[in-house]
Amino acid sequence: MKPTCEELAADIASGRIERLGWLDRLRHRLHAWLCPPCRQYQKQVDSIGTLARQRADDGAPCPEALEAMKRRCLERVKGPATRGPADDAEVCPDSD
Repeated sequence: MKPTCEELAADIASGRIERLGWLDRLRHRLHAWLCPPCRQYQKQVDSIGTLARQRADDGAPCPEALEAMKRRCLERVKGPATRGPADDAEVCPDSD
């Protein structure tokens, strides 16, 4: 049985399609192939996911910045320590 547009949209939005069995995934694909609005919705959700992953990748701090953040957090937990202005800088070697 073919899923309804509402069922397909809910499965697309929740990411549930990936956890379905092969036959249900096939039914969903067939529905999306035959239904232009569902196919468009799938493309939009895929685009949003791609953009979100790219944005997350672009904004990820470099390893040196992560180490500096960890060091500052530990210093704050342990108490005041001698720190200089350079300790507060989160500059990645690759960034401007």
